[in-house]
Amino acid sequence: MGEDGRRLAGLAAAEKSQRAERQGSEGGGLGDYALRYAETHAYRAALGLEIGNRLGWAVRQGSINCLLTRPEARVDVDALVENCRRQGVYLRGGAAMGSQAEGWIRISVRTPEENLRIVDALSEG
Repeated sequence: MGEDGRRLAGLAAAEKSQRAERQGSEGGGLGDYALRYAETHAYRAALGLEIGNRLGWAVRQGSINCLLTRPEARVDVDALVENCRRQGVYLRGGAAMGSQAEGWIRISVRTPEENLRIVDALSEG
């Protein structure tokens, strides 16, 4: 993982720890939602940085728990998604989201460890 990715993953882990502490003392609630949102944002940012740094692919981040990435033009997205499935990594081709996302891959944000596994699977193609 790149330096930025490690830093963001560390921040996300600290936020997760703080959330767990607050849950124990407050019993969850709306504050827990805000913490979970911040955690997801940090994980998504770290995943995007890792894809960009290691693979050099374009990344589009939104405000939900997934991102879009576009491999180099010569990559067959459908074949890549299928190969990742065989490795136990489940992604979706962007074409399922409409013609504007064709050629892109949608990746749901996971834990930092799972996100690294996703990037490893993408790099093995």
